[in-house]
Amino acid sequence: SAGLIGSESVRFFANKMDLIIGIDNDQRAYFFGKESSTDWSKEELEKTKELTLFASEASKPKYLGMYNKYLCTLEAEDFSNPGKAIEIAELEIKNRPTPQSFDLLAWSQFQAGKKEKALALAVDRLENKTVEPEALYHLGMMYASVDQKKSKAYLKEALKSSFELGPIVTEKIEAALN
Repeated sequence: SAGLIGSESVRFFANKMDLIIGIDNDQRAYFFGKESSTDWSKEELEKTKELTLFASEASKPKYLGMYNKYLCTLEAEDFSNPGKAIEIAELEIKNRPTPQSFDLLAWSQFQAGKKEKALALAVDRLENKTVEPEALYHLGMMYASVDQKKSKAYLKEALKSSFELGPIVTEKIEAALN
């Protein structure tokens, strides 16, 4: 069920049912060649399934919000649900008003399209208050459309900690710098 219609059906029913069984024989690759394969779609569906399982487990009260940073990022970036991410970030600020918590809120606002509000918050609560690579990356991305010089400076600084940010974020930084 990784084709165009099957994958959309899976996404639609995923929020409505506990179990979805799909069969995929990747006939597109058979008829149109390997470049037409739907394997990428199947992998994306599998990723979403695993992230959803993680989010479901990590949201349980027994963890006392210790995974909120990850849940916030998942909601903002992977689940395209910045409203939920903002809720989580605001809860984090209530519990721990650290620069990292304000970074979660600013990034969630940025992902929600509230770019001016996000940048204003980031300038007030992050600039010169943290050296966390993820916050520097977020500052760089938020500045990208307003101040290229600051954007590049933050992104270059974040890139120094690529080992901490991981290959996906490192790729995003390198693409933004080019």
